[in-house]
Amino acid sequence: MSFWLHHTQYILPQGRTSWWNPNPMPELGEGGADEELGEGEEQEVAPKGGPEPETGPPLLTPLSEDAALEAVPAWSVRTTSKIIEDFAFAVVRSNLWPGAYCFSTQGKFFQNIYLGYGHKLIEQSFSPLPLPPIQQEYPIGPEIMEMTDPTGAEEEQWRIDHLPKPKPMPPAEAAAEGGEEAEEEEEEDE
Repeated sequence: MSFWLHHTQYILPQGRTSWWNPNPMPELGEGGADEELGEGEEQEVAPKGGPEPETGPPLLTPLSEDAALEAVPAWSVRTTSKIIEDFAFAVVRSNLWPGAYCFSTQGKFFQNIYLGYGHKLIEQSFSPLPLPPIQQEYPIGPEIMEMTDPTGAEEEQWRIDHLPKPKPMPPAEAAAEGGEEAEEEEEEDE
């Protein structure tokens, strides 16, 4: 790994290759410069440049100097074929950034490629819980169950079956109504 070198700029923890100061103006102390100090008190001075600039390793640093991940080296090397060595590629894979590869053909052609998700290696991979089955989201019942629409004849039969029924009349009122009906019939005959 001492013959493989970093030939591009290092990506800082800030996510950039050149450091950017997020707080260009230094902050003053709480009381400002007008506050008088008592005996034995020291003045706290805010750093003049703000946060300390981040720096990365210099260019052409060998891969062997990269930090290892516990027991795993930072890079692993393999060849694409052991049968036809004249046409085999040398592949260097990053173990810190899964998906970062560099390959070479007998030292004549070099290329870098990244086929990853943009996340560093996580020792314990995160996998979210699967979604519950859709059928259990809403219980099946009469409000949700699909049904066929009734025909016009079925609707009419249902309406007739659910008409309010006439109230039963007491026997005294029924007899009085029967006498009135007989009188009305006689008047109609005349």
